[in-house]
Amino acid sequence: MAPVEYIGGYLLDLLIGDPRFFPHPVKAIGRLIDRLVRRFEREPGDRSFLLLAGAVIWLTTVAATGFAVAFILGLAASAGKTCMHMAGIYLVYAVVATRCLHVESNEVFRALESGDLDRARESLKNLVSRDTDNLSEESVLKALLETVSENIVDGIGSPLFYLVAGGTVTAWMYKASNTLDSMIGYRNKKYLYLGRFSARADDVLNYIPARITGLFMLVSSIILRYDWKNALKAWIRDAHRHPSPNAGIPEALLAGSLGIQLGGPSTYFGKTVDKPTLGDAQTGIKPEHYRKAVRLLYLTSLLLFFAGLMTIVILSVC
Repeated sequence: MAPVEYIGGYLLDLLIGDPRFFPHPVKAIGRLIDRLVRRFEREPGDRSFLLLAGAVIWLTTVAATGFAVAFILGLAASAGKTCMHMAGIYLVYAVVATRCLHVESNEVFRALESGDLDRARESLKNLVSRDTDNLSEESVLKALLETVSENIVDGIGSPLFYLVAGGTVTAWMYKASNTLDSMIGYRNKKYLYLGRFSARADDVLNYIPARITGLFMLVSSIILRYDWKNALKAWIRDAHRHPSPNAGIPEALLAGSLGIQLGGPSTYFGKTVDKPTLGDAQTGIKPEHYRKAVRLLYLTSLLLFFAGLMTIVILSVC
């Protein structure tokens, strides 16, 4: 990973995010997943077939993504060093989602601030898989905080980790796996078996980055003068109770640092799931908690970026 590509791509993400009118590689990955899923859905099969089909979908998507990114980088390199760096900057920019996470979540928050609960519920559907039609204002805020905290790992910590550890191709292979999990990694009737491989692969790939990101979230809480001791307490006490081996870490840290409680009953695809609670309800969830979460999001992202940059520089010298 060239430092100029790492720096340029990260700063570009902070500056412009992901404009909706601009084509994004993740959309192409999503279309590939849709085609593969439809292909296997047409085939009658039992549990074993669907489990195998899910593994084939994961391997095909991740391999195709890795090949496509490697091809783009190779083609750009053949056109000269400048083209190679430009392609690298773009691919780093597109794989990290700091600004995008803020913009997408802020759309929900702005709707709540304006008093338009229905629009907030509708916008929230773009971020979460739970049913949002009947959520109260506080429940919308809770869901928003949960998805912001979880995506500090999925959209920032893990991509930066794989950029540093394995380079651009590896980071995009991770991104493909994470996209698979977000599309088919559900425990519902449709994807219980077909999406199981993708869900388990995402758990494995996020395991180390989630814990590294958790440490940086804790440091950010100290710098921002949030309740970092309570954040650490929530991480140790509550994170392992979450159904995901990774998502509980950022959610517990955010809940603890803000003195709120996340988790609890939620409805997915018409079925109520009684999720464990994370943190202690020292106060009800209020708009100010979202604003504090955004500050934590940006500071954690910056700290992770600088730690990654230092690692790249040290490795290049050695």
